[in-house]
Amino acid sequence: MVRTGTYFCWHCYARNPHERGACVVCGRPIERPAGASYTDELIWALDHPLAGRQMIAAQVLGQRREVSAEQPLRRLVREADPYLAAEALHSLTLIVGVQRLSGLLEELVRTGAPAVSHVARQALAAGS
Repeated sequence: MVRTGTYFCWHCYARNPHERGACVVCGRPIERPAGASYTDELIWALDHPLAGRQMIAAQVLGQRREVSAEQPLRRLVREADPYLAAEALHSLTLIVGVQRLSGLLEELVRTGAPAVSHVARQALAAGS
């Protein structure tokens, strides 16, 4: 049976027509590195070209309370589209806790996009 589909390079996220071998863009192996954990895969997916995969990765990292995801999630809160940023913020509150994030949450209530501001306001209300 021949599998067809689109495969994304682990290194540059380029679309490839094959599931193994050199990336058509960067030339590096498209497979995930040997020894990469499920958490590594989730963190990798935070920058995936497909928005749905980014959202699911952010949600699962929060549900799993993955401490190693703190910095990538913080980056998304600042840089991602508002809906992904809101999901990243929600997961960040689950991982880090509202108390440690209170300064960031207060700032985002004032300056964040509406979806992000809403999550920040909810977290502050729940944490008080």
